[in-house]
Amino acid sequence: MNKENLEKSRVVLAIDIGGTNIKSAVIDSEYNIVKELKCKTPLTYNELIDYISSLYSSDLEALSLAIPGGYNHSKNIVFAPNLTILNGKNILNDLKDIFNNIPILIENDANLAALGEYHYVEKASIDNMILLTLGTGVGGGVIINGRLHKSRTSTFEIGHIIAVDNGRKCGCGRYGCLDEYANISALTLTYNELSNTNSDLTPAKIAKLFDEGNLTAKETFAVYSKHLAKAITDLINIFVPDKVKIGGGLSELSRYFLKDSIKIINNDIFPLYKGITTVEVASLKNQAGVIGAAINYFKSS
Repeated sequence: MNKENLEKSRVVLAIDIGGTNIKSAVIDSEYNIVKELKCKTPLTYNELIDYISSLYSSDLEALSLAIPGGYNHSKNIVFAPNLTILNGKNILNDLKDIFNNIPILIENDANLAALGEYHYVEKASIDNMILLTLGTGVGGGVIINGRLHKSRTSTFEIGHIIAVDNGRKCGCGRYGCLDEYANISALTLTYNELSNTNSDLTPAKIAKLFDEGNLTAKETFAVYSKHLAKAITDLINIFVPDKVKIGGGLSELSRYFLKDSIKIINNDIFPLYKGITTVEVASLKNQAGVIGAAINYFKSS
C-alpha cells in the first residue's frame, strides 16, 4: 500500500451523544462518512458505556466524543444538565482500556457542531462564526479567526444565560435560562402557559396548528422568536461574527420563527453592527456533531 492509500485508510469513530439519540459514524481523514448508526440514548450510564464499547473495532485510530454538556479537560469530569447520567463521570477513564488505549478526545457537542459546520461549509468564505444548537438543550460554539474557541473546560454555554428573570427552573440549577425557553420542550411549555392547558403537543404538532391558523400556536412561535432574537442580538453585540447559524432539531421548524427573530435582531442590534452578520440555518443538520468530532481529532493529530 502506497503512502497516499495508507493516509486514506485512517479512520476515527465519532460519536455524538445527545439527550434523546446517539449518532455515531466512522469517518476517514478526508471527512467522508464510511459508516453511520443511530440509536436512542440509554437510560443508564453503564448501558451507555456498553453501547459505545460495542462500536470498537481494531482499525480505529481514535475515538472522538461529542457530549451534551460541559467537560473539564483537566479533571475529565462531565456536567450535563440535559443528560444527568453523565454527571460526575470520568468517561475517558471508563473507555480507555476498552478502546485499547487509542486516543480519546472529548468536547461539548455544540462546540463540535460549530467546528464541523465551519470547516465543512464556511472555511473558504468567512473567519468568524457562531452556531446555536436548538434541541433537547440549547448549546453553541464560536469560531474566532478560523479556530474553535477552547479553554480548560468546554466553553460557550449559551443555553445558560438568563432569558427571563426568575423564570423556569433549569437543569443547571438556575432560574430563567435560555435553555428553558428555546429548547424543544420550551415550545410545549409556552403553548400550555398561553392556553392554560397541560397538553403534550410536540413542536411539530404546534407547527401544524400554526398552519391551521391556531392563534395560540402563532403566539407560541412569536414568544420563541423573541427569546431567540434577544440571545442572538447579545451574541452579535459581543462577537460581531460574519454569520450566526441555527442548527439542532428545531432548525427544521425555522420557517415558523427565524424570520421574526431576524426582524427583531435587525431592530435591536448595536447600530454600528447592522448589516455585518448574516443569520441563517446551518447546512450540516444532524451530521454536524460527528463531522466536528472527526475534525477535532484529525486537526489535532
